[in-house]
Order: sequence, then structure tokens, then C-alpha cells
Amino acid sequence: MNGEDEKETLARVQAAVEAAIGQELLDIGEDYPLLERGVITSLDIVMITAALEEAFQIEIPDSSISMSNFHSLNSLAALVTARTSNMGEVGFSEKKANIILLSLGGALRRPVLFVLLLSAWFLGIDTVVGLSINGPLAPYLADFNENGMRLFPAVGGPHSIDDFQAAIRTHEISRAGDNDGFRVAFFGDSGTIGSYVRAREAIPAQAEIELKKKFKNAKCYNLAFYQTSFVKDAMILEAALKANGGKPPFDIAVITMNEFYFHPRHSRRIVEVMPVFGFNEPLFRSFIKRIGQEENGDYRRLLDSLSTTRDNNYWPLEPWFAQRLNLYKSGPRLRFLFKRHLLVHDMPLSDKFEYGMTTTGNRKLMEDNIIDPVPGYSSHDNYLSREDLNDNISYKLLEDIVSFLEGHGVRTLAYVKPLAPAPWKGKYDLGPYTSPDIVADIAQRHPLEMVDARFAIKGSQFTDSFQHYSAEGNRVIGRMIADKLSQMMSEEK
Repeated sequence: MNGEDEKETLARVQAAVEAAIGQELLDIGEDYPLLERGVITSLDIVMITAALEEAFQIEIPDSSISMSNFHSLNSLAALVTARTSNMGEVGFSEKKANIILLSLGGALRRPVLFVLLLSAWFLGIDTVVGLSINGPLAPYLADFNENGMRLFPAVGGPHSIDDFQAAIRTHEISRAGDNDGFRVAFFGDSGTIGSYVRAREAIPAQAEIELKKKFKNAKCYNLAFYQTSFVKDAMILEAALKANGGKPPFDIAVITMNEFYFHPRHSRRIVEVMPVFGFNEPLFRSFIKRIGQEENGDYRRLLDSLSTTRDNNYWPLEPWFAQRLNLYKSGPRLRFLFKRHLLVHDMPLSDKFEYGMTTTGNRKLMEDNIIDPVPGYSSHDNYLSREDLNDNISYKLLEDIVSFLEGHGVRTLAYVKPLAPAPWKGKYDLGPYTSPDIVADIAQRHPLEMVDARFAIKGSQFTDSFQHYSAEGNRVIGRMIADKLSQMMSEEK
């Protein structure tokens, strides 16, 4: 140890120990039992080890970290002497590592410093993730929402982003601006989004193909999201408004609906079981304020339900962090990247992903020769009575959305989605009040057009249920909607 005598070594050992534990060792002899008398603890051993390694430029292996070696200042001095004579100076990289360990040890004894260091480390990683997602990883993630053609991947599930505002920012409508053609925004559920088919095969894209035959600059935007509820439509509309300075970034809105949307029990249950609705409660609150209905009792009760859903599914500050941290926001994209490009099994992952997404989309729910309703394919939520619409929040929300859009020069088209195969028309129990009745009622007060596609497609054009349609079924529906949109556009010209 470069000729240092025993007393000087003891003094340096004591100084290192005092620095590590943050207190002076007054009136403690060289053989005083440090561990037995509680002067140092097991946690202190880690910090003392780092301090001694730094002070004497040595390396203390794990095998030397024992109760006997840390018994007293004398035993520590003997340990240092032994390690110095055996090793000599350590390299720069080891010294640097010891400094980091010492800093960490000191931080552990100072909680505020520890939290600050941990936060800085975490934010650094979060920043790197954000830069990577928007930088070198961007080409690999382009297919996440098919270059912005959808808010979410068609398979949904773990790949959906909770934050509608974040989803809007990556959607092509955020790049819409003003153009010379007609901009059409499609709001809807999993059928409209095009579950289990590619975005170019979904209803909005199919409608755009037909529209472009007559209106070259027409553009259709797919703003659909899962579940039959106007609540998420209002949330997504508000997110689009916020991204466009408060103005609708489209000229015509297509709003998907059927009897499910208005059934009181169904509409209440959707709010309760969809965590993402609770997450985006601030968007709904903002929209209600925008339309001047923040004091309305029905909306206040709905907001309370959304808040309960949020509280039941998220930690108190989780939504706040989720909207700001790249690690949280990018989670679905990173899972998509891992599944799409990194997993290697018995077939290339790209093929596995395509297989998983499109197998259901190519399925036939039933053959076309089934011309009578099949037991089990009907739902009591299809049945509406006039009484069901008394104080019906879904009815009110739809009319308020239509009224708001009307005030901004946006026309609205109600698309009544498929309900059952075409041969079942007239044989299906719909109840005394239907979606077309609701549209006709609202149309007496606001401009509202309609496309009735309840029995527009065949049994083979449904896939896993009456909620999802094949690419062929989407083409049929897309043409119907495009024909009506063409009529509306021609009237405007």
C-alpha cells in the first residue's frame, strides 16, 4: 500500500466508512464491533465496499464481503492491506464503475436524491424510446395503422392505444388540411373499422374508391373504433377537433348506427366494460363543454359513469402518465413490432401476422342458402320500443353531434349497419321502433341523410359474427354509401 503505516491506513479506512454511512465515528476504537453494535447495517456494507474500493483503488470481490471482514475498523484495514498487496491499482473502467456504485449507495441513503436520479434515468430511457419510435423504427411501424389509414390495427386487442388523442396524431386525418375535394369522416364500430381485413378493404376505403370515379379529389377517413356507442364517436370527434384548432377537418360525417346503439341496457353496459372509454373521459367532458351541455343532468350522470370506469381500471395517475410517457404510449407499437418483425417460428412473422389477421376475415359465417332466421343469431338488444327512447342518452348524444356538425357546415349521413343476411328481411323481429325511425325523427330538426344497409349483404359476406364483414361485403356497403355521398356532394356543387 505504497509504504503507508498502519495508523494512516486506519485513518483512511475510517474516513471512507464515515463518507459511506454519512456520519462520523466518534469515540470508536479500532476493534469496536461495528455490525454487532449497529453502527453499520447490511445495506451499509455495499456502500462501504464501494467507498473503500474508490479510496484505495482496489477491487473487493464478493467472497471477501463477510461479517468477519466488516467486524471492525481493524478488520477492514486488514482487508484493504491484503487487497492492495494482491492487486495493485485497478483499471479506469473499474474505477468508473466504483464511482457509479458509490453514487448509488449514497443516493440510497438520501431518498430525495435517489428519486431524482431514478427519475432522470427513467426519463432518459423514455426519451430514447420516443426518438426511436419516431426515427429509425418508424419504417418498421408504418403498418401498425397502415400508414395512418386507421386509428388502430384491425386485430385490436393488445395493439390498441388507449389515448384517442395520440391515435389521431398518427392518423392521416391529422395531415388533411383544406383541399379541393370532399373530405368524408367515417365514425363507427368494429365493422366500420374493417376488423380482420386490410384498411384498403374496409368500408371507408371502398367508398373512397367509388367516389373517386366521380370526384377525383374525394378522400374518406376511417375514424372508427370498437363497440356500438356514440360516446367513443364524440371522444374521437373531440380529439380531431383539438388537433385541427377546433374546426372539423372534414366536410361530411358518416355515423354508423343500429338498434344496439340506442338500447338502454346495452349502452350503459358498454360504458361500464370499456376501460378505454374511462381513459378518454376528459375528451368527452371537453366535447360536452364545447356544445354547451356541461350542466345537463343526463350528461353529468354519463360523465360520472365514465369516471367510475376509469377509476376501476387505472391507477389514479396512470392516465396522466400514459398521455405523456413514450414507454406507455409506445407499448402497443413495440408489441406490434416484436410480433410483426422479430418473432421467428415455423413461418416468417409477416406471414404469421397476415394469417392471424385475415383468416377470420376470409371466414364465411353461413352459406347463402340459409334463408330463414337461425335461433341464436337474434338479439333482444335489436328490439326497441318507443318507451326505450324516453330520456335516452344515446338518442340525445346523436342529435347533439349532428347539431354541432350542422353549425360548422358539416353534413351528416347516418349509416344503419347490417343486421342480418338479405333473405331474412321481413322475417327478423325488429320491434316497433327502429334506427330508420330515429333518423327520420332527428331529420325533422336537422339535415340528416341515411343509408339503410340492415339487410344489404349475404350470409357468406359476414365473417365471425353479424358485426364483421368480408372484403366483398365491405365493397357492397361501400358502394351504397358512396352512391348517397355522391348525391350529397352533387347537391352541394
